[in-house]
Amino acid sequence: MTRTARAVNKERTEKPFDLSKGLITEFNSFSKLSRVQDDTFYKILKDKIHAHSLPMRAQVFYLLYTYFKAQATSSFVIYDRFFQQQFPFILEVIISIQYYHNQILDGKGGVTTSDAINSNLIKGNMLKDQLYKYIEQKIDLPEAHIRQLNNTVRSIFEWVDIGQYLEGHTNTYETLNELSISHPFQDSIYNVIDIEHIETLVNQTISKVPNMNLHHETYLRRYYERIYLTNAVLYKLSAEFILSLTKIKISDKKRIIDFVTYFAIASQIVNDNADMIPSYYGEKTISKKVEDAMSDLKNRNITLPIYIHINRYPEGKVMKYIKSDDKYIEEKFEKEIFHEFVAGLSVFYSMAIAKDIGKNAAKLLDKNNAIYHKLVSKLNHIGNNRYYWYYYDYNSGNPYRCYRKQKTTRRELIV
Repeated sequence: MTRTARAVNKERTEKPFDLSKGLITEFNSFSKLSRVQDDTFYKILKDKIHAHSLPMRAQVFYLLYTYFKAQATSSFVIYDRFFQQQFPFILEVIISIQYYHNQILDGKGGVTTSDAINSNLIKGNMLKDQLYKYIEQKIDLPEAHIRQLNNTVRSIFEWVDIGQYLEGHTNTYETLNELSISHPFQDSIYNVIDIEHIETLVNQTISKVPNMNLHHETYLRRYYERIYLTNAVLYKLSAEFILSLTKIKISDKKRIIDFVTYFAIASQIVNDNADMIPSYYGEKTISKKVEDAMSDLKNRNITLPIYIHINRYPEGKVMKYIKSDDKYIEEKFEKEIFHEFVAGLSVFYSMAIAKDIGKNAAKLLDKNNAIYHKLVSKLNHIGNNRYYWYYYDYNSGNPYRCYRKQKTTRRELIV
């Protein structure tokens, strides 16, 4: 019997691990390290861990570890508790810290006053200190692996900060038409970014949207570099850390790294698409309030869907807002912007790009692996999520049906 077959049979007979209970166990252990005797001080993390639905990153990396165990070519050291619950928990702490910082940078979650900004800074910094203390005191791994884990966590924070810098300096309306922008990290970002990933993403996007030109290619490269650092790096470096402790064929390792990278990129495009849902629909998350709707547009952060739209409708209402100094969008104008954005079909191009990236990612995994279908199912949100139904069900001229029929640029659809 092969190693894979043994792993498959073992997977079928083992009692399913309860990830939710595992994360709560780690949160309780983590909380005891705090100097703050009130875990609501870290509300974002607590709400994520105790939410009815499991956090996506924790699910993905729990399944990845299970996938690795089945894919290994020979026996390897298995740290089940660490990879099944502690490492997924660490990733959720990292994300929670990033949420506190992002709320400051983007003005989300009501973090717009000096008091709120100071509070978030303190919470984020204390949470980061507590994370390193948790790794030092609660993780039972060989010392060399602890050092490697610390280096991975620090690298994630560093690259995300660089990505945030690029967002504010290269993905803005002011820099949109500049074919070359120098920045302090231009010689270093490709130490972590795989240029093959960027080339694939740029070419795939150009093939999906009509009338791409040199400006488009330059913008797309900057955009994908930025979301690679702010989102995909966490997935890539985390997967590399797990893979470093396993004995898997080099070709399998590359496919897994490619999978998690494209998964993360596609998920970020989904978030960028969902950001354009108006506030009057009442959508909110743990880190985002209803009034944070269209925050990318308000911050003049030119995401992929916004970029596609302003190139298709350079005289439209979205562009009019971008060129203004307004920081707020009245509900009446919000409705007009949303109508233009959906009826003009721009969002559907962006949605299609993310779907294609997700489909290609699924092809990278081994279909014979027992965990294949569970892992690939985590891609479902890329094509079907609660935010997208506001676009699919938009009742003015049935724009999604129009997009499906023609998939071409037709400005007369704006009525």
